[in-house]
Amino acid sequence: PDTKLALFHTRDPHVLEPIFTINILTEPIEVKAMDQSIIEIDHVFMLLAPEAATKQELEVLSLLSALMIENEKNMRLFESQDESAIRTFIAGRFEQLFNKKTLEMRNE
Repeated sequence: PDTKLALFHTRDPHVLEPIFTINILTEPIEVKAMDQSIIEIDHVFMLLAPEAATKQELEVLSLLSALMIENEKNMRLFESQDESAIRTFIAGRFEQLFNKKTLEMRNE
């Protein structure tokens, strides 16, 4: 809602490794949203995973998906086309996930 970002995701046996891409369109296009309304988008996010993706791979892809819609600030960041800021933000969140998982392993 209130964004020109679109997320397409799937698991498929033809996908060999998890993939996350941000594609900025040269011109906006209209697509059907999940609620069946027609919306205009200018950013396409692709999250692709192998059919047999591991729990860890799916967790990382899920994090990426959640980051986009977590709050208004994140949506605006992803709309900004500021590649450096987006990379820095994602890297920071991956570091948080890594630290959380490391702590969980130590406490087992």
